[in-house]
Amino acid sequence: MWRRIGSFSIKSERIELRLPKRSDYVGWACQRRASREFHRPWVPTSFSGDVSRTGFRRWVNQAHRTFSEGSELNLLLFRNADQALLGSLACKNIRRGTVQCGTLSFWIGREYARMGYMSEAVSAFVNHAFTSLDLGRLEAACLPENRASRGLLKKTGFREEGRAEAYLKIAGAWRDHILFSNIREDRRESARRMETVTGRRSSQDEIPPGGRAAGDGGGRSVSDDDPPRHTRRLRRAI
Repeated sequence: MWRRIGSFSIKSERIELRLPKRSDYVGWACQRRASREFHRPWVPTSFSGDVSRTGFRRWVNQAHRTFSEGSELNLLLFRNADQALLGSLACKNIRRGTVQCGTLSFWIGREYARMGYMSEAVSAFVNHAFTSLDLGRLEAACLPENRASRGLLKKTGFREEGRAEAYLKIAGAWRDHILFSNIREDRRESARRMETVTGRRSSQDEIPPGGRAAGDGGGRSVSDDDPPRHTRRLRRAI
């Protein structure tokens, strides 16, 4: 477990991200119902499904269990000023060991969209993930035409990596998505250094035209008639 569940939250100037409670149901259900058409073009069909109290209770239990296991973070987003529930942010599929990576997703209620709340929440979570959780890479995906999400991801340090074909089923059809990643700077620098070293070694290991081996003393050509070096050393010893 990362920390005691009851005390977990991520706060910034205007917002707070925390684990859900059963008492959050009314605010959560209101946002989901009021924003159903707003979200419909961008999210899987299952997202707009069950908004019952029973379904919410199951989600709360799952959020606390996966938090304890260290496999997921499912958080609700609140405004500090009045504790209004604004939306939700999740980091799923957390992989440890040699990967140290998680997959980010989020939604915000229609009435709170384009006010900077989710940008602030994503920035706060990225900082938490790269420090407290010791993740080195976060991934996200969105539809190519979802300009709001693409802009938000780029604003918060994510970079486009490519396109995933038939990534998610949206409105009954399998849709391609743009893939994004946000990589912790020390991990990015390590990759750059390794690319530089690998590139330099590759160039040094190449034998240029004419059969001259790089680093062969005196620059003399190596021919098939030359005995192996270990044989020459043996002859000198004799």
